[in-house]
Amino acid sequence: MENKKIGILVDTAGGNDPSVYENTNVDLIPLHIVFEDGTDVKDTEANLKTTNFYQRVSDGENVKTSQASPGELAEKYDEMLNKYDHIIHLPIPQNLSSMYQTSLMMANDGDYDEKITVVEHSMAANGIKECALAINKKLQAEEFKSIDEVLAFIKDYEKNMYLGIIPGDLKKLAKGGRALNVLNAMLSLFKTKVLIKWEAKPKKQAMARTIGALVKPVIETTKKDYKNPSDYKFIFVSTPLTDEKIKDNAKEALDAAKIKYTEELIPPLYTAHAGVNTIGFVTVKIYK
Repeated sequence: MENKKIGILVDTAGGNDPSVYENTNVDLIPLHIVFEDGTDVKDTEANLKTTNFYQRVSDGENVKTSQASPGELAEKYDEMLNKYDHIIHLPIPQNLSSMYQTSLMMANDGDYDEKITVVEHSMAANGIKECALAINKKLQAEEFKSIDEVLAFIKDYEKNMYLGIIPGDLKKLAKGGRALNVLNAMLSLFKTKVLIKWEAKPKKQAMARTIGALVKPVIETTKKDYKNPSDYKFIFVSTPLTDEKIKDNAKEALDAAKIKYTEELIPPLYTAHAGVNTIGFVTVKIYK
């Protein structure tokens, strides 16, 4: 790629475990967690443990999130440009945060002219992490000849991604303004659970009273879009405090349908806005 060394930047909307990016060209910048008492911490595993994040969300505290500051972003850009000639930045999507606009403003600053490409996308959660790792794999194999080819790959990757989320707390999600149009009509139906298909404009995919019934359309979508199990990776996500019955019901449905899956934690950002009983399903294409 014109002898350019490319780095990839993601934030903790895709997960806050830096170890998954060891020995890759991927760097991680933390977003922020803000508690009711004004405590503002970076989204790191150590900080979440120190502040008892998950229990406070479970107890009903109105925990919020915020973007990395322009200063923090500039510091990360400068750090990465000491190692790389160009940065591909995959920020948290616009329908969740203003991080994209801040990143774009910073990238267009004269100091970073043509050194940073901020990607507009609607991927979320563990799907962002998977996309970054897929880009890294192809970069290390020297399969890209230009930045445009990287961007085309990202677009194709997003097109072939499925992300479904079953919020644990609809009130919390609506209060935070996330997917508000999807939820407004459901706020009087709290005993009914909803499966939201996450995309540029999140939409209701199904409503039901049981987890098993909501997993059914996830399975149908997966089998329709991927004919061969070796063509995709299926990730079942939950939080450290998700009720075991909820997880068991979801996994029983997946097992009955013979869906092979891995289990991961959903990034804390989504727990803050959707509650500790939130679960989700991420399907990504495996590129040979």
